[in-house]
Amino acid sequence: MATSPASCCSIYLQGIVNTVKGPEPFGFATGFLYAGPNGTRWLVTNWHVVTGRRPDDPGSLVGGKPHSPSWLRFTIHDPAGSKPQDMEVPLYDADGPTWIEGDREHGVDLALVRLTAPPRFRLPFTQSFAPNSCFALEPAMDVVIVGHPFKLGDHTNSAVWKSAMVSSGQDTSAERRPWILVDTPGTPGMSGSPVYKRTLRTSDRKAFRSTYAVGQAGERMKLELAGVYAGSVGNKDLEKLQLGRVFPIDLVEGILRDGKRGVNPFPP
Repeated sequence: MATSPASCCSIYLQGIVNTVKGPEPFGFATGFLYAGPNGTRWLVTNWHVVTGRRPDDPGSLVGGKPHSPSWLRFTIHDPAGSKPQDMEVPLYDADGPTWIEGDREHGVDLALVRLTAPPRFRLPFTQSFAPNSCFALEPAMDVVIVGHPFKLGDHTNSAVWKSAMVSSGQDTSAERRPWILVDTPGTPGMSGSPVYKRTLRTSDRKAFRSTYAVGQAGERMKLELAGVYAGSVGNKDLEKLQLGRVFPIDLVEGILRDGKRGVNPFPP
């Protein structure tokens, strides 16, 4: 049975940490598949996912990790139903971190890891089913976050779709915080999830009310990629307010265009 491309695009990630007992999985999160320029393939997630460290306090680890992960392990599923592909990507080489990042000093909690292993099937990049949104996220706008809360298999083996409402607009103050808030608090595993602007196709609004149309909801919904979810990691006050952060998708495009090689002040 075919699976939604949007669900297959969101990848359950395990960070692999070297320990005295050998490599072991510590922590879990979400990333998603994104097509870059010149045919490049990327896994988009958060900086705190690839380092296991708080972006506001890099000296502090998150999730009970002994230190930063050295690899990411994940499985990519084919929406057409062919056999999944298991992958591991190193987070470091001889020159340091392999990911690219944006302006973390000003709060951009994003990391893009290039995928170089050849895929065995056509990858479900976001661009294959959801164009990047050309509209800024504004308060009261409805969005959907597609990721993997908690451990894969605890509740479901597929991605979870979680609705949210935008709770703040773009920061226009002198500080220019790069994120937007949504009324979905940080949930373990959801960091790095894609955030979509979701609308019902105009021609299908009446038909959608029928029993048959409800079963075809995935085909009648229009998704536009709006940003990357980062939860409340990096700001303890957000946990109290039950809010999470979203980084607009234009920051991902900026990293692909101008991004620098990643930095971990405390590499494994």
